[in-house]
Amino acid sequence: MRLSKGLVIFALVLLITNFGVAALADPEVIAQPQGQKATGRYLIRLKVETASEGSLPHPEAVVRQRHAIRLAKQAVQAALSGRSHRVTREYSSIPFIAVEGGSDVLAAIAPMVSTVYQDHLFPPSLPESIPLIRANQAWIQGFDGSGSVVAVLDTGVDKLHPFLAVKIIDEACYSASGNCQNGTDTQLGSGAAVPCAFAAGACRHGTHVAGIA
Repeated sequence: MRLSKGLVIFALVLLITNFGVAALADPEVIAQPQGQKATGRYLIRLKVETASEGSLPHPEAVVRQRHAIRLAKQAVQAALSGRSHRVTREYSSIPFIAVEGGSDVLAAIAPMVSTVYQDHLFPPSLPESIPLIRANQAWIQGFDGSGSVVAVLDTGVDKLHPFLAVKIIDEACYSASGNCQNGTDTQLGSGAAVPCAFAAGACRHGTHVAGIA
């Protein structure tokens, strides 16, 4: 793999919930036998018609859409009042809310929800990435990344890996839960982008993705 300039590695520990690096299962409403209330973590899509904010015609439309999302979240939280649950993350510009609770929680909000995604970790995969994206064909044609810099936003990287050694030119970490190496939510400079340590399998993902790049 040839890159004339290094990779800019940003260790962005992006927490969909506070459980670490999260991944979403295939869209499905998670159901359990009646009376069984095992706790799970879920990313809930609210029943709100939305568009990407960049496609909206003017700032007032953005304000109206965010207001609709806020009302939908308030309705969900009202329905959950008195039930054992925890809202682990809220979003203002997309119609989602992250919730921890049992099947009774999902049942209570079902009329206000379009989809429920189970929130859990997935290991890195895609071992055949180079032929899959036809990078080898691009190299034959002379495209080798010369003059380019790649920014990777992920779980950090092992900069001693053979694919990455001497190619890192800058590092940064931004973590919603204070998981940077210095114990805060922001760290800049050398050592900031070392892989996270709270989920061994998932923390390899950044190195995996940077190696593909």
